[in-house]
Amino acid sequence: MSHPSQSLLVRVLEVFIAITIGVIVFFIVQGSAPAHRDASTEKDLPTPIGISTTSPVVEIFVDYTCLHCQSFFKTTYPKIKEEYIDTGKIQVHFKDLPQTGDAKSYLLHQVPLCAREQGKYEEAISLMITDKNFGNEDVILSAVGKLVGDEDELLSCVRERRHDYALITGRREAKAHAIDATPAFVLGSKTIQGNIEYEVLKRAIETYIANL
Repeated sequence: MSHPSQSLLVRVLEVFIAITIGVIVFFIVQGSAPAHRDASTEKDLPTPIGISTTSPVVEIFVDYTCLHCQSFFKTTYPKIKEEYIDTGKIQVHFKDLPQTGDAKSYLLHQVPLCAREQGKYEEAISLMITDKNFGNEDVILSAVGKLVGDEDELLSCVRERRHDYALITGRREAKAHAIDATPAFVLGSKTIQGNIEYEVLKRAIETYIANL
């Protein structure tokens, strides 16, 4: 009889292999995907993080294997969340920008989008960006699987790459903003790249809000 943790590892390995193959398919699809959005892709519209969907939007392009992103989530994001997101001054749209050709990165970007199917997008993000979990696909899949209450469904969703469109859109939008590094921030017409200090991002947000 197999141990439960061994069973999970086997399933995670299966998902990882499927994602590796899918990365190749992803770039084929990216070149031929329609520019318009139809009913089948509505599920990949951005999910706002914040208490008000009418607040000014700050877009944050992230890669869930990026060390600079890990540092941003550890040091700067909690302050931004407390001062601006949780107070309704802004809402954040996370934009998926996985590292080119990195199967683990593509896998991890599917996870919160799949959790969103169960209404647990923000909670999944919160689990994924903790310093101890960041970039660890085994731990993240297990933790988010328990969060959504259906680990098998989560793994199936990730394996099937149901949310490739969000990744394609993220890459296209990054290109439109001339973004080639993560994290990156889009505040209206202003784009900032790199793991900038909190005070720098705070000033940019204040200026953005004041000029609306």
